[in-house]
Amino acid sequence: MISDSKLLASAAWDVQSLNELKAKAGEDPAANIRPVARQVEGMFVQMMLKSMRDALPKDGLFSSEHTRLYTSMYDQQIAQQMTAGKGLGLAEMMVKQMTPEQPLPEESTPAAPMKFPLETVVRYQNQTLSQLVQKAVPRNYDDSLPGDSKAFLAQLSLPAQLASQQSGVPHHLILAQAALESGWGQRQIRR
Repeated sequence: MISDSKLLASAAWDVQSLNELKAKAGEDPAANIRPVARQVEGMFVQMMLKSMRDALPKDGLFSSEHTRLYTSMYDQQIAQQMTAGKGLGLAEMMVKQMTPEQPLPEESTPAAPMKFPLETVVRYQNQTLSQLVQKAVPRNYDDSLPGDSKAFLAQLSLPAQLASQQSGVPHHLILAQAALESGWGQRQIRR
């Protein structure tokens, strides 16, 4: 059986222990991460119990301000008892996240981001876009296109390649956009 002094020292309404924890955490925060995490876990369980109680009907034969006060104190004590020992594991996860196991080597974290020349970035984007377009276009597109479309592509292929060289945009995309906007040459493109 637990002695009265031990019970009072671990009671949920013991404000003195919280003040001591606050003072210790102010002096050496790193050493007091675990007790603070346990208190946070206790508050979480207490809020969970309070939400559970709020979901229950309030009116009843034994419903009064006094019973609500005692129920609240009981929930605080239950939360503290639930988080004693191993608890729910929430405190351990917080401690694990707040204390790095080993520092990262300085070589693995560069001080500044890597810089690429603009041409490299544009070339990579164009290659990626070109690959996407090639995957989207059917392999035997000559057979699937009507005669008007073949003439349209033949007529605009050279200008599209010239525009591609000047702009850096793949000629497939230029042709696709021209076909989309003109309906394969059926109407004039308007800006």
